[in-house]
Amino acid sequence: MTVISVVLGRAFHYVDGIIPFGFGGTDFPVDDIAAACLLVYYGVTTLLDAASGDDEKINEEQEEAELAVSKFSGNGAGVMSAAGTIASTFVLVFVAEWGDKSFFSTIALAAASSPLGVIAGSLAGHAVATLVR
Repeated sequence: MTVISVVLGRAFHYVDGIIPFGFGGTDFPVDDIAAACLLVYYGVTTLLDAASGDDEKINEEQEEAELAVSKFSGNGAGVMSAAGTIASTFVLVFVAEWGDKSFFSTIALAAASSPLGVIAGSLAGHAVATLVR
């Protein structure tokens, strides 16, 4: 997901370079402004969600995740079971991450920054968040 979002962000950056948006005779950096607006929006909404402390919403999300995992879990053994587990895990993570805040934030950062730095930072951030949990 990180690599896909970085590719989308770089595509957005290149399109902005090919089709410049002029304002008052100067080039208007649409990708940089969109990146800044998205990051501020997601930062504010994340802080507001954390401050609200909505335990009911958290419990609903946990129940949905447990239901999704139970649909994909199997009882088999061996190589085919391992391959099925890996495939189902990939699908679950891919679907869960598609269109969330980190996906769009990574697109915004990749549009305005170095793609390799964004990939490294995103993977490191996900690794730390997984280890802390």
